[in-house]
Amino acid sequence: KLAGVLDLNAMVGTNIRRTRAESVFVSTNNGLAVAGLYALSNTVDPMDLPEKSLTTVGVNGIFGSLSLGYVDTYYLDATLRRDEASTLPKKDRDYYYPSITGSVIFSNLIKQDWLSLGKIRLNYAEVGNNAPALSVKDVYVANAPFSGNSLVTVPNTKLNSKLKSERQRAYEAGLEMNFLQSRVGFDLALYKNSTINQLMPVSTSFATGFSSVWVNAGEIQNKGVELALFGTPVKTTNFSWNINVNWSTNKNEVVELYTDEAGNKVKNLQLASLQGGVSINATVGEPYGTIQGTDYQYHANGGKLVNPANGRYYKSATNDKVIGNVTPDWNAGIRNTLKYKDLSLTFLIDIQKGGD
Repeated sequence: KLAGVLDLNAMVGTNIRRTRAESVFVSTNNGLAVAGLYALSNTVDPMDLPEKSLTTVGVNGIFGSLSLGYVDTYYLDATLRRDEASTLPKKDRDYYYPSITGSVIFSNLIKQDWLSLGKIRLNYAEVGNNAPALSVKDVYVANAPFSGNSLVTVPNTKLNSKLKSERQRAYEAGLEMNFLQSRVGFDLALYKNSTINQLMPVSTSFATGFSSVWVNAGEIQNKGVELALFGTPVKTTNFSWNINVNWSTNKNEVVELYTDEAGNKVKNLQLASLQGGVSINATVGEPYGTIQGTDYQYHANGGKLVNPANGRYYKSATNDKVIGNVTPDWNAGIRNTLKYKDLSLTFLIDIQKGGD
């Protein structure tokens, strides 16, 4: 802190993380030979080989931050981190993610009694993420012996030696204001973020010898508004009543998926298949979690077409019509806290509009 005018804070550090997970799973084959005797040796048929798993993940990181403040009004904060993960291919093992935030406490410039705090902020940030363990190199899987011979097979999921780190880029603008000695106020934020190179296994043709393959899948974009309101309607020496209201809305879009083995850009990724031909999907140009199924056939005026022979509505010939989405239109919460001396009572009202 220089002459009460300039504040400077700086930090540098390192993080060395090792995560080891080990498991063994084994069960009887076709149940117990003698009822009520719970032992692995008490099996109807010879047991399969135990399922053993051992993974060790290493991440080495270095990071730093710098914070500048001028006359307790203007602030600039920046961070930078570099991680190196053992779960990624050697040439793409390291990745960076920076952030920068600027803010102005304009209530220090206005100097009004009714304004307790006024702050505006802008920020940009990136976040990286590595792949799960054992996602890069193909290995054999041990199976139960056949006629006394040991067996190993290729797994159902194809691993990928060209995986890259998953990334998210985010922009945000915010306005925070408190009034009447902080008895009431709000915090408003507008944001836009994009997630790219998402790491996931996707379905592939069985002709390849696999049912799925690990890929870096496209881009998903989110943008929305978050608003937090608070107030203290009643405040005495022994009693207070505080209200907090949160409201948010998010618009989601699948911008791009992935390229298949033939070099074609995939336009739809099925996330779940349900009864009646209904499915949940990630479709380019649509929100993530679009529900598809059969729909009615419609006239140009918007009305449903009717079969004159039986009076029933005509249905679409395919089940790829968009009939809903799992994402809600908006979410909200209202929390009340009543406090008398050292005793407090809090209750929450949770609200969701939309979402199928």
